[in-house]
Amino acid sequence: MSFISVRNLTKVYNKKVPQFWLKSLIHPKYVSFKAVDSLSFEIEEGEIFGLLGPNGAGKTTTIQLMCGLLFPTKGSVLIDGLPLNSNFRKLSNRFNVLFADKMLYNRLTGKDNLVYYGNLYTVPDPQKRANELLELMELTQWKDSYVEHYSLGMRMKLALARALINDPEILYLDEPTLGLDVRNAEFVRNLLKKLNRTLVLTTHYLNEAIALCDRIGILKKGKIEYLDSPSNLKKRYARTRTFLLDTDNNDAVKEILQTNPYIEEIKEKNMKLEIVIKNCDNYFEVLSDISDFKLFEFSEQKT
Repeated sequence: MSFISVRNLTKVYNKKVPQFWLKSLIHPKYVSFKAVDSLSFEIEEGEIFGLLGPNGAGKTTTIQLMCGLLFPTKGSVLIDGLPLNSNFRKLSNRFNVLFADKMLYNRLTGKDNLVYYGNLYTVPDPQKRANELLELMELTQWKDSYVEHYSLGMRMKLALARALINDPEILYLDEPTLGLDVRNAEFVRNLLKKLNRTLVLTTHYLNEAIALCDRIGILKKGKIEYLDSPSNLKKRYARTRTFLLDTDNNDAVKEILQTNPYIEEIKEKNMKLEIVIKNCDNYFEVLSDISDFKLFEFSEQKT
């Protein structure tokens, strides 16, 4: 049996439909949508498993379901053979999670943050554990500074230390390098490789997923579209095609496409966008991401 088993995991939300305010107050109307749709996969102990996809693909919701912060509409998550939701107290100390909002207290020092969380997890000696993690993250000299004065890179390192405070077997990481400069992003990636734990991480960046992960699942609209090793993923997306794109709002389109895993490169050319798409079939996926915009031109460029 696999260490982590995700079985038919589904999460349905009810979204309120905008109406006239009085009607909305008296007879609110809702439509349902699936943020996560029948996900099933297995993760082995010690494996680094990546979830890759654009905004809204369901990555964060999947992580929240896998660590018990959300209750699934359908399906289950098993850790070491035990259903998570019915054994949460028993299993909760075996994992920890890092979200993009960092989960830190600004008006506490770096060390006090770690000691506080150490006490929550009943770590035997939280002071000692905090000092060990601060040294690991190269934050010892700032341990007595308030977190509100930390740089983004320092905050991410401290957040990672917080996630390691209980020495978890499983670490869930939601976009661990988001917004970091090259040096700090590389520091985090190198550290994750050395942790020797079961890691489940989400990312927008294909190159990061390939560099870190043993296997990668590509999420699209709550479903896993492709699941394989990094080497097979590279082969699948090795071919590229270049297109010239023009819409009624190129700036907004460019921002959306920068997080699309099928885009290798995007740049402006003669007031239009030149985009390089991985794999000749993926332009359908790219167009579906920008379907709300009026399309003036989408033509292949010979290279």
